[in-house]
Amino acid sequence: KTALERTRNAVSQGIRYAVDQGAQVISMSLGGGTSSYTGSPAERDAVRYALDRGVLVIASAGNDGAAARKSYPAAYAGVLAVGAVGRDYALTSFSARQRYVAMSAPGEAVISAEPGGRYVLSKGTSPAGAFVAGVASLVRSEYPRLTPAQTRTVLTRGVRRPRTAGALGFGSGIIDGPKSMAAAKKIFEDHQKQVQRYCRN
Repeated sequence: KTALERTRNAVSQGIRYAVDQGAQVISMSLGGGTSSYTGSPAERDAVRYALDRGVLVIASAGNDGAAARKSYPAAYAGVLAVGAVGRDYALTSFSARQRYVAMSAPGEAVISAEPGGRYVLSKGTSPAGAFVAGVASLVRSEYPRLTPAQTRTVLTRGVRRPRTAGALGFGSGIIDGPKSMAAAKKIFEDHQKQVQRYCRN
């Protein structure tokens, strides 16, 4: 097998393993570069395996900027793809410009840990994806009965939309923890009311 095939097998196997171990949110800091320009049946099926079992799948959108190429796993159906914004709340020059990008998060001058107990300033759609995964985990922890689709709705509704919003690849807005939790509460309460009305009828 080629190195690319081995990598894709590792990713698909990792997704399935995480699901089987009870993961509720899977975050993939993958994408960008020639190895990610085409998907694979194994990865696509693994993502579907996760979604069908109630797991939210998040992926960084990729750091290819305006290049007109899809980037996987972000481009698989059902994956919540995350772009990166800078300190000015505008989409960064490196963040992928794709219609499937669902939302954005900080991805520039982000403090990150490195081996040896050091910290550095990093950039990329990878830290942006991690921010969204963190908020998603809070939402799923508080409202575990939300489906992946409902959680995705919560996150894409619970955003801030600065004046810089609207660019291709920006998505619905910039992740906002408190707004996402408020959106989750509303969706959960609305669902509970529907159940109660159904039971009375």
